[in-house]
Amino acid sequence: MIKPMAFLISYWGEQIGQKVKKICDCYRCHIFPYPDTPEEQEETLQSLMTQIGDLNSVLDETEEYLSQVLQKVVVVLQSWSVRIRKMKAIYLVLNQCNFDVTGKCLIAEVWCPQSDLQQLRHALEEGSRKSGASVPSFYHQIATNQTPPTLNRTNRFTSGFQGIVDAYGVGNYREVNP
Repeated sequence: MIKPMAFLISYWGEQIGQKVKKICDCYRCHIFPYPDTPEEQEETLQSLMTQIGDLNSVLDETEEYLSQVLQKVVVVLQSWSVRIRKMKAIYLVLNQCNFDVTGKCLIAEVWCPQSDLQQLRHALEEGSRKSGASVPSFYHQIATNQTPPTLNRTNRFTSGFQGIVDAYGVGNYREVNP
């Protein structure tokens, strides 16, 4: 932060005045002429006081406007935050999908536990119905020789302990969860 300083320089003679002005220019000083008569001094003072008043009123109005804008933003900030997180999650999933050869639908390959297939089918039907999609969403089970990933179901209580177990390594498929 720059702290402004004011100083008064009085001099005799025009040559010394030119040298003082050059020095002030080198140090980027603003030069304000000092009025000679008391009437001019009073007029300059009144002009400066008017400018200060105008600037203070502009600053006050700007601060009031910014305060109103921030108060309006605070009301909707939480909903904006939730909406943005949802959009980011949707785009993350969409970026992991592949376009069909026709380019009219997306294909995603995922692992799903056998016990959750009915819930998956219901969620896809519900999503198609709510979005009004012309092509319904569906799943197709693909046979594979790959070992499925490990799924350890947790609840609020066991999730903390699962984090500790996972820190040492994730067990293999169908291995007992310690």
